Amino acid sequence: MKLVYFVLFVVIALPSDDSPVIEVNVEAHPTLTNLPKVGVNLGLWTSWGAEQLSANILKNPGFEGSVDAGIVIASEVGDQSFLDDTDWISRPEGFWDGARYEILSGASAGQSGTIIHSSLQKGRTHYKTSGQTQQIKAGDAISVTIERDGKVPTQWWLDPASSSGDLRELAPASLGHQSLRLESLRKTASVFSYVDAIGERAGKLLPMNGDWVLSLWAKSKNANHRIRVRLHRSGSPAMLDKTVSLGEEWKELRWLFRATDSGPAGTIELQIEAIDMGSMIWLDDASLHSSNNDGTGFRAEAVETLRTLRPGYLRDWQGQLGDTFKNRFAPAMARRTVSYRPGGQDSTDFFYGLEEFLHLSHQVEAMPWIVLPPTWSESEWHKAGQLLRKTLERYRFQEVLVEFGNENWNALFRPAGIVDARTLTRVASRAFAALSKGADGDPRIKPVLGGQFYNSGQIETLRQTIPPQTILAVAPYWAFELNHQRDLFPEGIPASLQQMQDRHPTAVYEANAHSLGGKLSPEERNQILESSDSGGAMIWNTIGALAAGIRQICVYSFAGFDTPGDRPWTLIRLFGITRDLAQPNQFRPAGEALVQFNNASSGDLYASHSSSSKIRLVAIRNRYSWTLVAASRSPQPETLRVALPGHSARVVEMRLEAFGYSIAKRELKSHDR
Repeated sequence: MKLVYFVLFVVIALPSDDSPVIEVNVEAHPTLTNLPKVGVNLGLWTSWGAEQLSANILKNPGFEGSVDAGIVIASEVGDQSFLDDTDWISRPEGFWDGARYEILSGASAGQSGTIIHSSLQKGRTHYKTSGQTQQIKAGDAISVTIERDGKVPTQWWLDPASSSGDLRELAPASLGHQSLRLESLRKTASVFSYVDAIGERAGKLLPMNGDWVLSLWAKSKNANHRIRVRLHRSGSPAMLDKTVSLGEEWKELRWLFRATDSGPAGTIELQIEAIDMGSMIWLDDASLHSSNNDGTGFRAEAVETLRTLRPGYLRDWQGQLGDTFKNRFAPAMARRTVSYRPGGQDSTDFFYGLEEFLHLSHQVEAMPWIVLPPTWSESEWHKAGQLLRKTLERYRFQEVLVEFGNENWNALFRPAGIVDARTLTRVASRAFAALSKGADGDPRIKPVLGGQFYNSGQIETLRQTIPPQTILAVAPYWAFELNHQRDLFPEGIPASLQQMQDRHPTAVYEANAHSLGGKLSPEERNQILESSDSGGAMIWNTIGALAAGIRQICVYSFAGFDTPGDRPWTLIRLFGITRDLAQPNQFRPAGEALVQFNNASSGDLYASHSSSSKIRLVAIRNRYSWTLVAASRSPQPETLRVALPGHSARVVEMRLEAFGYSIAKRELKSHDR
């Protein structure tokens, strides 16, 4: 790591070399006062990869049903029907039968009803409705939402022929809607959960050592029917293997066991098996967690790592575009799986809840930045405002950022997004008005709408049409093609951000290298991305955004081992600023740079002017000291002479390594405070 940290009381003596000293002058007035620390996207919780976030490592622990939701953009309209404008997001005939719809834009905005039948016309989904639709115009946005209970739960692997969701049988005091019924009629019936399945390339991303707790509720139709509960990592002996006789009344099964996870890397498998022929058993409310967790919330390793990072903001983006208000705030055992894309049950996911996320933000002293689905009705946005205002009172957050969906401009999210910028701003403004009304106009709840940073026309349309109080958020990724270290250090991003910020309040919702392409081999790209140069690049680009006046910044993302590159079967070591959460504080160089920056940033931020475009520097002043943060895109070491503002002479000299960064601190004398 190319970091030099100085505590300065006098001018630093530097080694001499032939390179000229770069003169840097810090401005006399702050660009940002009371500087927030750089934030992070908490990101998606995966059961298979590096993003092992949840304390209860089982997804859909209540064996619940699912929620499907999406956005329709009307193309043709009848008296009681409308047709979507996109074919690739179509679902099979009858998929949306019984769904609720609400018109989000146009003359009929706010009207709602029921989908009587959905079918396919011209390859697109056609909706037959219970109410009149003739006022809908082509281009209007409509949300459709359906909850599916009594179905086989997703996020568990099982045989649908011997499994079903049961709405009548629930564990005592369960908050859920259904249990899982297994019937071993001709053969044994099992349900499986798989965890930590990324494979040998990463090793164990969720080591299971020490004391763990496994619990679940179970009953049988007849007394003495048995289940076998087995937990093991592939290639290793079982950590737990119990056979239990059940009764006709619900019973909680609970085991505290000592796990020794010393074998090879492999998938963790939990199997619950009905082993007696002709038996019928019910399962509900399962939990598997380390004993240093209480079975809810987030893993201790994740919490400790976030506390080390000290993020100013924590952004909740995990793919929740098809969720409902009720499900977003539901406790884990009552939370349904969620989908907004085509793909049937395989397209569902299970998310951590908003209550858990808000509590985590409080635990790590970060301000929450939440993404709410564009599919929500006006009443759901109103309820969100009411709840978030109560949350502000409970946790005393300085502010809560509320974003309308994620990257509506991105075709990847079209199944639950609104691509047209003008339609988007009309729908988002209506949603934010309901949010504000529910929150009694609390100014600490700040609306956010995302735009495409590299599309100036779309940005300009959003700027002209969104309300002045709505923050415009962008994602200025860098190094889309990585061919050399210097590609990590682009020059033009701050000027674009400055132009945006001068015209409208602007934030950064995601930032990181995006080096999935390039002439270098994946191995060569990974070598650069995992070197100290990526730490220098993170500081370089962060300084640029801050100097442009951007105060709300979230990097992407908290954890992630690798992601597919631009060539088949290639994997690039992005986007996690931590390698994984197997142990606390396993930061990559970019993450380590953010830790150092957040530890140093407390006070007001001052931009600077330099005699060289190879250098970026900001100064942070509080009551007791100046802290200088500098980054270099030079391929050779550089020496800086930094002039601080004030009546008495203040000159600080700094040394920067090639493609590196440095943090220097100078204490203020009592007469300067």
